[in-house]
Amino acid sequence: MIEINDRLQAAAGDLVRLAGSVEIRLVPDELNNLGLLFSVKYGSYVFAARIADGVVSVRRNNCLVVLPLEGEASGTQLVSVVVRWTPELLHVSYAMLHSFNKLADHSTTLRTIFTAPPPSLITLLRKQNLLNMQDYESEEAFRSTVFSILDRLQGRIGHFYSTSIFWNLLSSNGKTIAKLPKSETDSYAIIQAILIDQMLRCSIEVVPDESPGSGSPDFVLTANIRNSGCSKVCLQIRNAHSPVLSDGLMKQLPRFMDSQKVEFGIFLVMWYGTSFGRSQDVTVANLEAELVRQQLFHRSPKMAKRISFFCIDLTLPVKAGRNKIEVHSRNGSVEA
Repeated sequence: MIEINDRLQAAAGDLVRLAGSVEIRLVPDELNNLGLLFSVKYGSYVFAARIADGVVSVRRNNCLVVLPLEGEASGTQLVSVVVRWTPELLHVSYAMLHSFNKLADHSTTLRTIFTAPPPSLITLLRKQNLLNMQDYESEEAFRSTVFSILDRLQGRIGHFYSTSIFWNLLSSNGKTIAKLPKSETDSYAIIQAILIDQMLRCSIEVVPDESPGSGSPDFVLTANIRNSGCSKVCLQIRNAHSPVLSDGLMKQLPRFMDSQKVEFGIFLVMWYGTSFGRSQDVTVANLEAELVRQQLFHRSPKMAKRISFFCIDLTLPVKAGRNKIEVHSRNGSVEA
């Protein structure tokens, strides 16, 4: 399932991250016979890199990037080869080194469709103890970590992924003529992959709701609590322009929490701008305030404290020259 060259300082968990990099340093004679750098194979998913016959090649599913290692090795002591990736990019580079001076370097980049390791692969690695796991001191520490991750999710999406992955773009003659937000169902796999990746390093498992008739992007976040066993938090995701946004908050999420016997829930809203069913006066911040208001008007303070809110801004386009979106949201839990 996963093979890693002994010379490569990487673990299984490094190779199933959405974004990452590995480096290996070789003497010139190894450029023709090193062979496999790493290989991840699971079902139809393939992510592998090798160095052979003076060429670095990286494959992810049907995408292949190749970089010849040019014959500039005269006087070279070491060759540094680096493979980098994100869900939408494969990048390979190398540098000829001599006494810590760079003699020459080359690189190539391939843009790809959004690609992520299968969630079931992460689950299997977790069961086989191939991922570093930790226990939390308390349920409060677990929930605090979840809130912190979701609080930073806006910036992570803007930095590592293109917000266009959440949109259906209609083009004609190379120009975008229309843009429509993807449905919650179509965004399901993307959201799940991002959540799994962000929760992975904090030993939090993202389990989709697979109860009969669910079909919506609802998840249970689980972690081990020291001397207490497993703790869970329910997470429901809705588009801000969804006609059932209020029902999701007032009815569906509480039912989901009850079915899972979970005390706390999170309502995550994906904001696509004012062009989709909301007035021009609505912003990410006051939409969150409106959800809090609904909680206070229709629920007891005790019940209201069990649900927190987060809003993610996915509006297009991102300003030129910037690849990180400003963070507009914060923990929206209600205080009694």
